[in-house]
Amino acid sequence: MFKFIFSLYFMLFYMFITNNVSPHKLEESLRVLEQHQSTHRLPTYIRSERSSILIRKLPKSALFDKVVYLTFDDGPSNNTVRVLDILKQYDVKATFFVNYQEDYEAIYKRIYLEGHAIGNHTYSHDYNLIYQSPTAFLEDYDKLNKYLYSLIGVTPDIMRFPGGSNNSIGGVGFMSQLSKEVMNRGIEYTDWNSLSGDAETIQLVSKEQLALKVETTAIGEDKVIVLMHDASAKNTTPDALPTIIEYFKAQGYVFSSLSKDEFTVHFLQ
Repeated sequence: MFKFIFSLYFMLFYMFITNNVSPHKLEESLRVLEQHQSTHRLPTYIRSERSSILIRKLPKSALFDKVVYLTFDDGPSNNTVRVLDILKQYDVKATFFVNYQEDYEAIYKRIYLEGHAIGNHTYSHDYNLIYQSPTAFLEDYDKLNKYLYSLIGVTPDIMRFPGGSNNSIGGVGFMSQLSKEVMNRGIEYTDWNSLSGDAETIQLVSKEQLALKVETTAIGEDKVIVLMHDASAKNTTPDALPTIIEYFKAQGYVFSSLSKDEFTVHFLQ
């Protein structure tokens, strides 16, 4: 009997993650099984009545072959508002690696309340300051965490180094040492394996060029972390976003936000 119930559950679960059964129907079916005392021997993540909790227990990178993580660095700004509006229109979740920006309290809160992930990208984003020493970096990192906690009541569980984990600002071997200290503190950092190129020049890049660069740098990658920027000067990034989203949808990718348990990319090995 148990094997039958176990098989029935996984059939329901498979139908849910492939969009063949609604969250409401999944929850209803699990309640029926619970009422018949058929799920008491199943693992906790299976017995959960709330499908949203159940899904969070398993990262999308483990559930789907093709997953894309849209990430935006250096905000918030007015462009973040445009990005959020587009993500809402397409029902897509993303990840924002933020710095401290004055007078944008409402935008930090909106990012969080609309279900996107917030990552730490340091308080100051001042390369000369944060890459003086590991201590200087971590003090700046902690300062942003405290600020974010004061706004949204949580601290990020992921971060991204300004310039990536392989930048050379601190000198030879510095980032290797810093990345190890960060991970020893239980902090997960992430780099990227696709990018729009919106930060490679101070001049604005056309939306067509940005979208094309994302597509070409993602070729051959089943799990894709896309680097983009939502800073105030990056006006063409929101313009390119619909094309980027539609491209990945057409290629069969599932969209997800990053977390400590999700797929990651480290430039440093």
